[in-house]
Amino acid sequence: MGCAQVSGLSDPLEVKVDASSAQDAVSGSALVPLEQLGVEVPAVPGDVGLCGQLSAESVRALSGRFKSWINLNSEDDTGFHPEELKRAGMKHVAVRPFPAPAPTEEQVAAGCEALDTLPRPLMLQCTSGNRVGALLMCWLMRKYGYSAESLQQLAKDIDLRFWTRCTKCGPMREWLLKQVPAGAIPAVPKAATGLVFTQLFDEESCTFTYVLGCSETKEAVLIDPVL
Repeated sequence: MGCAQVSGLSDPLEVKVDASSAQDAVSGSALVPLEQLGVEVPAVPGDVGLCGQLSAESVRALSGRFKSWINLNSEDDTGFHPEELKRAGMKHVAVRPFPAPAPTEEQVAAGCEALDTLPRPLMLQCTSGNRVGALLMCWLMRKYGYSAESLQQLAKDIDLRFWTRCTKCGPMREWLLKQVPAGAIPAVPKAATGLVFTQLFDEESCTFTYVLGCSETKEAVLIDPVL
């Protein structure tokens, strides 16, 4: 056993790491990225993690970094480990079945309601990490009114596994696109980072200047300003 620090949504967390575990294997006090623990955090919305089945040790490492945890399988899922989450003090642990490739409307509504109401950062877990991506996109579509075109572009831009890296997820992608309301107006996805990007043009010098900032911190930089 050794100690490692885990980085990600909050301050680094020191956890015990079993070097014999293929999933958690690290050396010494190495900094373990979320990706190495089997978690992806899409830029939109920015505070929701997606994962498949995890070892109990990975769950312990991640429990201090998330306020809520939703499992899309059953309560007896061997990769869920709710006892580890509750032992770590997590109060918001939910099971919301979401079968592939076509969950019922009740199941979709329950999953979206959990995403709407549970505290963030929030973890979504299924068996492979694919259905969680479909539920996240369905929630974004319902919340922001994305069109089919916007939904597909967003899934590519944030590189969701079930959309860009899964050869067996065609039926799930088709199901998702069928959920888009007819006549939906294309929307512009916005990341939780509050990114502001503006291009300015100075006619006298015939040059471009760029403003890159954060709407949350109110800090910004000028790139190639006209002096």
